Amino acid sequence: SVSAQTKTDVTGNGHEGSTANARMNYRMVAGPGVVLGANVGVTVASEQYMESFFSVPAAAARADRPRYSAGAGLHSVNVGGNLVYPLAGNWAVLANVGADYLVGDAADSPLTETPLQPRVLVGVGYKFY
Repeated sequence: SVSAQTKTDVTGNGHEGSTANARMNYRMVAGPGVVLGANVGVTVASEQYMESFFSVPAAAARADRPRYSAGAGLHSVNVGGNLVYPLAGNWAVLANVGADYLVGDAADSPLTETPLQPRVLVGVGYKFY
């Protein structure tokens, strides 16, 4: 399947920027109640978002962190996998492993220590039906 998602800061207390993500997803049943998934995608970000997280204004610049202005555009490419494994009753273990790889202005920012941003999430879920 293909999915798309947008996120925007609507509180006015944060970056007031937006991101959009497009993703290709593959899902398969690997056994009774066991579901495996994989996905790959790209994320783009607005100028406000990039300025908030990746720019260094002149007032904050220093020798090891020079002034930098990040613009709108491609933010990252991402890949991941997930698992749903049933337990007793309506309970299941949920797991997600993946990584975002920052590109463009996000990767080039002096605030970025490494462009590879891995993630591991594990949780427990309950079905109410």
